[in-house]
Amino acid sequence: MGALNELDFGDYEGTHVTAGYNDLVHAWDVEHRAELRAPGALGESPASCEQRAMQGLREVVAQAVASGRGHVCVVVHSRLIQIVLASMLDGTLATMARYKQKKAAVNVVDVVGRAQADRWPYKCVAREINSDSHMPSDIVSRVSSATSLTHRSERDERIRFEVDADGTLVLRQLL
Repeated sequence: MGALNELDFGDYEGTHVTAGYNDLVHAWDVEHRAELRAPGALGESPASCEQRAMQGLREVVAQAVASGRGHVCVVVHSRLIQIVLASMLDGTLATMARYKQKKAAVNVVDVVGRAQADRWPYKCVAREINSDSHMPSDIVSRVSSATSLTHRSERDERIRFEVDADGTLVLRQLL
C-alpha cells in the first residue's frame, strides 16, 4: 500500500452507508476511537493510517525543500484528508470529523517552519479548508460516488486535472 493511499476500510471497502460502516465511522468520529481497525485482514485504523501517511508527507516535504519547490499538490481521498489535516493542524486524531470533505474539495495548508513534535515536525497554517469554490455548484450537486466513474458524461465534465508542458499539475476549467 502506498503511503498516501486512502485508509483501507477492510471488509467495508465500497460499502458506504451500511450499518456496519456507519457504526465504524461513528466510533472514529464521535467516540474518538482512532485505534479501532476496520474489520477484515486488510482493515486499518485511523492511527495506523496516520503513521504511514505522515511519513509519506514528510518525504514529500523533504523532496520539495531539497529541490527548491515552494508548492506541492497532494491529491488524496476524503478519510485520509481528515486524518492528515487533524494530525498536521491539531496534533490529534480526535478532531478528524471537523475536516469532513465535500466532493472535490480543496485544502490549502502552508508549512511555515519547523516544530518540536514527534507526530509532525512542521508548523502549519490552514489557508483554505474544504473549499469547493472552484467547482460549478450544478456539477457538485450531481456528483455521486456510486455513479461518477461508471456513468460519466462528457457534457458534465467542466473541470479536469492535467499536467502541463512543465510537468505542473493544473486544474483546467472546460467550456
